[in-house]
Amino acid sequence: MEQGKDFLKGVEYYLTIGSKKAALFSLQQAAECFLIAIIRVVNGYTTNLHNLDTLLDVTRMFTNDIAAIFDLTDQYNLKLFTVLKHAYINVRYKDGYELDDDAATALYPYIKNLMFVVEQVYQKYLLTNTL
Repeated sequence: MEQGKDFLKGVEYYLTIGSKKAALFSLQQAAECFLIAIIRVVNGYTTNLHNLDTLLDVTRMFTNDIAAIFDLTDQYNLKLFTVLKHAYINVRYKDGYELDDDAATALYPYIKNLMFVVEQVYQKYLLTNTL
């Protein structure tokens, strides 16, 4: 979880200096960290998965709150999520990758919200499993 928060701090910095690709890469990494962390805590399952679709599917086993953040039934949200899930490969390995200038800025609140919801799910889990 802490690593995800550190990536979010990086996103904030990259957005202020106009480094949209670095911001997008960090957003993807933050999302992955948050999802893996909550899966590890709730399921006791250490995963090597990196696919955000699959990680979201795993979280649906114990809550719909996390997947609801992205509302993938909405075309705009689906487009943003697709940009996010392909960010690691596109930013890191594709020369000349052209990023929609607004994608990183638009995704930031989603990932910030993801952090808050993951923390809430974690707190609920602690309450129900420590009584």
